[in-house]
Amino acid sequence: MASLDLMELNIRLLSAVVIGTVIGSERQMKGQAAGLRTNILVCLAACIITIIQVLSSQEVVALALQNEALQSVLSTDFTRITAQIVSGIGFIGAGTILVTKNNKVAGLTSAASLWSVAGLGIAVGMGYYYLAFTGCSIIYIVLSVLKKIFESKKTIKLTVYFKGPKDFKNKLSQLFEGMGMDILKMDFREEYNAKGDTINCFTYRAQVSDKLNLNDVSNKLVDFDESISYVKVDNL
Repeated sequence: MASLDLMELNIRLLSAVVIGTVIGSERQMKGQAAGLRTNILVCLAACIITIIQVLSSQEVVALALQNEALQSVLSTDFTRITAQIVSGIGFIGAGTILVTKNNKVAGLTSAASLWSVAGLGIAVGMGYYYLAFTGCSIIYIVLSVLKKIFESKKTIKLTVYFKGPKDFKNKLSQLFEGMGMDILKMDFREEYNAKGDTINCFTYRAQVSDKLNLNDVSNKLVDFDESISYVKVDNL
Protein backbone atom coordinates (compact mmCIF):
# COMPACT_ATOMS: atom_id res chain seq x y z
CA MET A 1 0.00 0.00 0.00
CA ALA A 2 1.53 3.34 -1.08
CA SER A 3 2.30 5.96 1.58
CA LEU A 4 -0.35 8.66 1.66
CA ASP A 5 1.67 11.81 1.04
CA LEU A 6 0.09 14.91 -0.49
CA MET A 7 0.84 13.78 -4.06
CA GLU A 8 -0.72 10.35 -3.53
CA LEU A 9 -3.82 11.88 -1.96
CA ASN A 10 -4.29 14.20 -4.96
CA ILE A 11 -3.85 11.30 -7.38
CA ARG A 12 -6.51 9.25 -5.60
CA LEU A 13 -8.98 12.11 -5.42
CA LEU A 14 -8.45 13.02 -9.08
CA SER A 15 -8.79 9.37 -10.11
CA ALA A 16 -12.13 9.19 -8.30
CA VAL A 17 -13.34 12.28 -10.17
CA VAL A 18 -12.24 10.79 -13.52
CA ILE A 19 -14.00 7.49 -12.84
CA GLY A 20 -17.16 9.24 -11.68
CA THR A 21 -17.07 11.39 -14.82
CA VAL A 22 -16.78 8.38 -17.15
CA ILE A 23 -19.73 6.52 -15.63
CA GLY A 24 -21.74 9.68 -14.96
CA SER A 25 -21.41 10.96 -18.52
CA GLU A 26 -22.98 7.76 -19.85
CA ARG A 27 -25.89 8.12 -17.42
CA GLN A 28 -26.21 11.83 -18.27
CA MET A 29 -26.45 11.11 -22.01
CA LYS A 30 -29.22 8.60 -21.30
CA GLY A 31 -31.16 11.31 -19.46
CA GLN A 32 -31.06 9.51 -16.10
CA ALA A 33 -31.69 11.34 -12.83
CA ALA A 34 -28.43 10.00 -11.36
CA GLY A 35 -26.24 11.73 -13.91
CA LEU A 36 -22.78 13.25 -14.10
CA ARG A 37 -22.65 15.21 -10.84
CA THR A 38 -24.27 12.45 -8.79
CA ASN A 39 -21.81 9.79 -9.93
CA ILE A 40 -18.81 12.09 -9.41
CA LEU A 41 -19.93 12.96 -5.88
CA VAL A 42 -20.63 9.33 -4.95
CA CYS A 43 -17.26 8.12 -6.26
CA LEU A 44 -15.35 11.02 -4.68
CA ALA A 45 -17.11 10.68 -1.33
CA ALA A 46 -16.47 6.92 -1.23
CA CYS A 47 -12.82 7.61 -1.99
CA ILE A 48 -12.53 10.25 0.75
CA ILE A 49 -14.17 8.03 3.36
CA THR A 50 -11.87 5.16 2.39
CA ILE A 51 -8.82 7.40 2.66
CA ILE A 52 -9.94 8.42 6.14
CA GLN A 53 -10.21 4.71 7.02
CA VAL A 54 -6.69 4.05 5.69
CA LEU A 55 -5.15 7.06 7.47
CA SER A 56 -6.81 6.31 10.80
CA SER A 57 -5.78 2.66 10.63
CA GLN A 58 -2.19 3.60 9.82
CA GLU A 59 -2.12 6.01 12.75
CA VAL A 60 -3.34 3.30 15.12
CA VAL A 61 -0.73 0.86 13.84
CA ALA A 62 2.04 3.47 14.15
CA LEU A 63 0.94 4.37 17.67
CA ALA A 64 0.92 0.71 18.72
CA LEU A 65 4.41 0.17 17.29
CA GLN A 66 5.74 3.17 19.18
CA ASN A 67 4.16 2.15 22.49
CA GLU A 68 4.36 -1.54 23.34
CA ALA A 69 2.15 -1.03 26.37
CA LEU A 70 -0.73 0.01 24.07
CA GLN A 71 -0.49 -2.97 21.72
CA SER A 72 -2.88 -5.05 23.80
CA VAL A 73 -5.37 -2.18 23.99
CA LEU A 74 -5.38 -0.63 20.52
CA SER A 75 -7.10 -2.34 17.61
CA THR A 76 -8.12 -1.36 14.11
CA ASP A 77 -10.28 -2.69 11.31
CA PHE A 78 -9.30 -1.69 7.75
CA THR A 79 -12.79 -2.38 6.42
CA ARG A 80 -15.14 -1.14 9.14
CA ILE A 81 -15.86 2.32 7.72
CA THR A 82 -15.82 1.26 4.07
CA ALA A 83 -18.34 -1.47 4.84
CA GLN A 84 -20.80 1.26 5.77
CA ILE A 85 -20.38 2.80 2.31
CA VAL A 86 -21.58 -0.41 0.68
CA SER A 87 -24.74 -0.51 2.80
CA GLY A 88 -25.26 3.26 3.02
CA ILE A 89 -25.23 3.81 -0.73
CA GLY A 90 -28.40 1.72 -0.86
CA PHE A 91 -30.39 4.70 0.44
CA ILE A 92 -29.29 6.83 -2.51
CA GLY A 93 -29.83 3.98 -4.96
CA ALA A 94 -33.34 3.38 -3.64
CA GLY A 95 -34.19 6.98 -4.44
CA THR A 96 -33.56 6.38 -8.14
CA ILE A 97 -35.93 3.38 -8.35
CA LEU A 98 -39.48 4.22 -9.36
CA VAL A 99 -42.63 2.26 -10.18
CA THR A 100 -44.43 3.82 -13.13
CA LYS A 101 -48.18 4.05 -13.62
CA ASN A 102 -47.92 0.95 -15.82
CA ASN A 103 -46.43 -0.98 -12.85
CA LYS A 104 -43.07 -1.01 -14.56
CA VAL A 105 -39.95 -0.69 -12.42
CA ALA A 106 -37.54 2.00 -13.62
CA GLY A 107 -34.19 3.17 -12.28
CA LEU A 108 -32.65 -0.19 -11.35
CA THR A 109 -29.69 0.34 -13.66
CA SER A 110 -29.03 3.81 -12.25
CA ALA A 111 -29.14 2.40 -8.72
CA ALA A 112 -26.73 -0.37 -9.68
CA SER A 113 -24.36 2.11 -11.34
CA LEU A 114 -24.27 4.25 -8.19
CA TRP A 115 -23.47 1.19 -6.10
CA SER A 116 -20.75 0.22 -8.59
CA VAL A 117 -19.27 3.73 -8.62
CA ALA A 118 -19.10 3.66 -4.82
CA GLY A 119 -17.15 0.40 -5.07
CA LEU A 120 -14.76 1.99 -7.56
CA GLY A 121 -14.31 4.91 -5.18
CA ILE A 122 -13.36 2.50 -2.41
CA ALA A 123 -10.83 0.82 -4.71
CA VAL A 124 -9.24 4.16 -5.57
CA GLY A 125 -9.21 5.20 -1.91
CA MET A 126 -7.35 2.00 -1.09
CA GLY A 127 -4.87 2.66 -3.89
CA TYR A 128 -5.94 -0.23 -6.13
CA TYR A 129 -5.72 1.76 -9.35
CA TYR A 130 -5.62 -1.17 -11.75
CA LEU A 131 -8.74 -2.66 -10.16
CA ALA A 132 -10.52 0.71 -10.18
CA PHE A 133 -9.83 1.70 -13.79
CA THR A 134 -10.33 -1.81 -15.16
CA GLY A 135 -13.61 -2.03 -13.29
CA CYS A 136 -14.58 1.40 -14.62
CA SER A 137 -13.95 0.26 -18.20
CA ILE A 138 -16.02 -2.91 -17.75
CA ILE A 139 -18.91 -1.03 -16.13
CA TYR A 140 -18.93 1.54 -18.94
CA ILE A 141 -19.06 -1.23 -21.54
CA VAL A 142 -21.93 -2.91 -19.70
CA LEU A 143 -23.91 0.34 -19.55
CA SER A 144 -23.28 1.58 -23.07
CA VAL A 145 -22.65 -1.46 -25.28
CA LEU A 146 -24.74 -4.28 -23.85
CA LYS A 147 -27.81 -2.05 -23.84
CA LYS A 148 -27.61 -1.88 -27.63
CA ILE A 149 -27.01 -5.63 -28.01
CA PHE A 150 -29.74 -6.76 -25.63
CA GLU A 151 -32.26 -4.01 -26.17
CA SER A 152 -35.32 -4.52 -23.98
CA LYS A 153 -38.70 -4.71 -25.66
CA LYS A 154 -42.32 -4.22 -24.68
CA THR A 155 -45.53 -5.75 -25.98
CA ILE A 156 -48.27 -3.53 -27.38
CA LYS A 157 -51.75 -3.94 -28.76
CA LEU A 158 -52.32 -1.98 -31.94
CA THR A 159 -55.83 -1.49 -33.39
CA VAL A 160 -56.18 0.02 -36.87
CA TYR A 161 -59.57 1.02 -38.32
CA PHE A 162 -59.63 1.68 -42.07
CA LYS A 163 -61.87 1.83 -45.12
CA GLY A 164 -60.42 -0.24 -47.91
CA PRO A 165 -59.59 -3.75 -49.13
CA LYS A 166 -58.35 -6.45 -46.79
CA ASP A 167 -55.02 -6.68 -48.61
CA PHE A 168 -54.22 -3.29 -47.07
CA LYS A 169 -52.47 -5.35 -44.40
CA ASN A 170 -49.57 -5.88 -46.82
CA LYS A 171 -48.87 -2.14 -46.83
CA LEU A 172 -49.15 -2.07 -43.05
CA SER A 173 -46.70 -4.95 -42.73
CA GLN A 174 -44.09 -3.01 -44.68
CA LEU A 175 -44.61 0.02 -42.47
CA PHE A 176 -44.32 -2.04 -39.27
CA GLU A 177 -41.15 -3.69 -40.53
CA GLY A 178 -39.62 -0.28 -41.17
CA MET A 179 -40.47 0.77 -37.59
CA GLY A 180 -38.76 -2.33 -36.16
CA MET A 181 -41.99 -3.92 -34.91
CA ASP A 182 -42.23 -7.70 -34.50
CA ILE A 183 -45.82 -8.82 -35.14
CA LEU A 184 -46.78 -11.69 -32.84
CA LYS A 185 -50.45 -12.01 -33.77
CA MET A 186 -52.97 -10.39 -36.11
CA ASP A 187 -56.78 -10.52 -36.08
CA PHE A 188 -59.28 -9.09 -38.58
CA ARG A 189 -62.92 -8.16 -38.14
CA GLU A 190 -65.57 -6.02 -39.79
CA GLU A 191 -67.55 -3.37 -37.92
CA TYR A 192 -70.28 -0.95 -38.93
CA ASN A 193 -70.61 2.74 -38.15
CA ALA A 194 -73.83 4.67 -37.44
CA LYS A 195 -74.44 5.12 -41.17
CA GLY A 196 -74.18 1.41 -41.81
CA ASP A 197 -70.87 1.68 -43.63
CA THR A 198 -68.43 -1.19 -43.28
CA ILE A 199 -65.20 -0.44 -41.45
CA ASN A 200 -62.37 -2.96 -41.45
CA CYS A 201 -60.36 -3.45 -38.31
CA PHE A 202 -56.95 -5.05 -37.81
CA THR A 203 -55.79 -5.84 -34.28
CA TYR A 204 -52.09 -6.54 -33.83
CA ARG A 205 -50.11 -7.84 -30.89
CA ALA A 206 -46.51 -6.78 -31.41
CA GLN A 207 -43.14 -6.40 -29.68
CA VAL A 208 -41.39 -3.06 -30.00
CA SER A 209 -38.34 -1.37 -28.55
CA ASP A 210 -38.74 0.33 -25.17
CA LYS A 211 -37.45 3.49 -26.84
CA LEU A 212 -40.26 3.57 -29.39
CA ASN A 213 -42.74 6.35 -28.63
CA LEU A 214 -46.28 5.00 -28.93
CA ASN A 215 -47.64 8.42 -29.90
CA ASP A 216 -45.24 8.45 -32.83
CA VAL A 217 -46.56 5.04 -33.90
CA SER A 218 -50.14 6.32 -33.85
CA ASN A 219 -49.27 9.52 -35.75
CA LYS A 220 -47.29 7.68 -38.42
CA LEU A 221 -50.18 5.31 -39.05
CA VAL A 222 -52.74 8.10 -39.33
CA ASP A 223 -50.51 9.97 -41.77
CA PHE A 224 -49.57 6.80 -43.66
CA ASP A 225 -52.77 6.46 -45.68
CA GLU A 226 -56.00 8.45 -45.91
CA SER A 227 -58.05 5.26 -45.68
CA ILE A 228 -57.03 4.87 -42.01
CA SER A 229 -59.71 6.49 -39.87
CA TYR A 230 -58.63 5.62 -36.35
CA VAL A 231 -55.66 4.11 -34.52
CA LYS A 232 -55.41 2.93 -30.92
CA VAL A 233 -52.17 1.80 -29.23
CA ASP A 234 -52.07 0.18 -25.76
CA ASN A 235 -49.29 -1.26 -23.60
CA LEU A 236 -49.79 -4.88 -22.52
